[in-house]
Amino acid sequence: GSGREAAAEAVYSRLAADDPGSPAALAVAGDGRYQAEDWTGAADFYGRALALNPDLPTVRVNYGLSLYRLGRVPDAAAQFARAARDRPDLSDAWHDLGISLARLGRYREADRCLVRALSLDPSRRDSRRARTQLEALLRRGK
Repeated sequence: GSGREAAAEAVYSRLAADDPGSPAALAVAGDGRYQAEDWTGAADFYGRALALNPDLPTVRVNYGLSLYRLGRVPDAAAQFARAARDRPDLSDAWHDLGISLARLGRYREADRCLVRALSLDPSRRDSRRARTQLEALLRRGK
């Protein structure tokens, strides 16, 4: 319930406050804000973690997801693209890049990203569903 969430939130915030120079602590605090659906807070913590250590592709994907939730789709796509470039085997980066590119109307590029996500993880139902929707758009000439 909400009591447990509040307790977890206090732990996450304390971690980040106790060690503001730790990208890991900042990322964990970002996870806490994300779980609380505080997209702005999550983006802030993830952005601070990445400023200290830009070589954290999973944190970069989470940063992109926070930006996406805030409606900053081009910024989110840039984060997903960087994560995919830095970790070409990270199916989440390719999936999220595909979804954000589709949202930006870049359907063919989006489809290529979803194909890549599926090649890395054939069990991804989310990527398969998104491809089906994209194929319908592409058939209609969008």
